[in-house]
Amino acid sequence: MSAVSVHREHDLMSFARQVMPFLMLREAQHNIMLGLFAVLQARPPEAHPVLAWAERDGEVVGAAMRTPPRWTLLAHGSEPDAIDALAVALVADDAQMPGVLSGAVEAAAFAASWTRLTGRTGEIGHHERLYRLDAVNPARPVAGRLRDITEADLGLVTDWWQAFANEAIEPTTREQAAQAVHLRYGVDPMVAGLRLWEVDGVPVSLVGYTGPTPHGIRVGPVYTPPEHRGRGYASAAVAEISQLLLDQGFAFVTLFTDLANPTSNRIYQAVGYQPVCDVDEIRFVSK
Repeated sequence: MSAVSVHREHDLMSFARQVMPFLMLREAQHNIMLGLFAVLQARPPEAHPVLAWAERDGEVVGAAMRTPPRWTLLAHGSEPDAIDALAVALVADDAQMPGVLSGAVEAAAFAASWTRLTGRTGEIGHHERLYRLDAVNPARPVAGRLRDITEADLGLVTDWWQAFANEAIEPTTREQAAQAVHLRYGVDPMVAGLRLWEVDGVPVSLVGYTGPTPHGIRVGPVYTPPEHRGRGYASAAVAEISQLLLDQGFAFVTLFTDLANPTSNRIYQAVGYQPVCDVDEIRFVSK
């Protein structure tokens, strides 16, 4: 078997052309990587993305992508030799890179290589499950309606984004939350958006979407403040935004859930989301 070679790219679209056929073998699984091609064109990042792919005999066998300071996204289905070669290439850029996100098997293999190269150990940040929806199940009636956010909502939405991140992802500053909201507000509605579920003029739940792929798009975040939970608002918001996205021409919709939260896994399946695969976030820490 021929050796794996790693190639680097600085132009996002050139990278996309190289890895697209490989990523499209698992379009739903690669919803973040594929979606970033559109998102980064709509809102270019401050730091240039790190782009690399592994090749054997002219065939792509692995890929990695990172928008600093975020974690590395490793392609599902990357071959073991490719994963190790990508780790070797990426460690030269930043041995303090915070972590990796991929399928459970691929993430574990990358973490093992990273530990060997740096001495830093990998710890599971989140066990997640990726879901896909092709048709929305009829939802039970819930009070309220879904509406677009306005400029007047940005303060509230930023507060809720920060609360969501602190609860479900990692500690987040208000400035970081504001930057995240900025990436979803005022852009092409086929690329990203935010909606509020409102009851009698009072916002009670937030839902967003982003990351269009050739045939799909991803829903998230989904956040309901504690005082409004248990009334079906999140389910209704997810069902309606999912149907709106399907009506706009997307063939399917994806979302991620934390496996530690059985409630979210249950309600999204009731809406019509079906499991695709499990995904691990592994953070790297010094001994």
